[in-house]
Amino acid sequence: MKRLLISFICIFTFAALSAQNYSELDLIGEWDLVEENGSSFLFKISKLNVNDLSYIDGEYFVSKKYWGELKTGSYTWPIEDLFVSNGNILHFICFREKSTTKPLKIRLIIKSIESGVLTLTSIDGNSILIYKKKETTDIASAKEDDSDNNVYYNLQGQLLENEPDSGVYIQNGKKYVKK
Repeated sequence: MKRLLISFICIFTFAALSAQNYSELDLIGEWDLVEENGSSFLFKISKLNVNDLSYIDGEYFVSKKYWGELKTGSYTWPIEDLFVSNGNILHFICFREKSTTKPLKIRLIIKSIESGVLTLTSIDGNSILIYKKKETTDIASAKEDDSDNNVYYNLQGQLLENEPDSGVYIQNGKKYVKK
């Protein structure tokens, strides 16, 4: 009974340690290499770009032709497939366009994704790549037009000195008729 309990604890611990904590959604965005330590990599991925995904009928789909791209040296590889498996292993499958050569397959371990910093290690654990997520800019809020509300135009778009006594005129983008 004691052996069974110890075996159960070991299996549970192994399963917990190899669990998948990250998904493809955590990788969406542009990532730039900021630090590299070690020498296990045949080449370094200087830039990683993962496109947005669409959610349809319970599954995620790429909203563009490729998952994204990764840049190694002077060549940019389209990411044909990308997935995160148990143990947070990140898999890339890339093809050179218009090429019959074998695909480039890359496996890295996601150590962490925190505060816009992605830390990857080589499978052997001897090398580390650290990426910083490029900040996206968006419109924080719309401002109300502060222009003078007492500006009037005729139907030809000519500025009028004051509000007309009669006829059709435009004020704040709306047409008015005065008899």
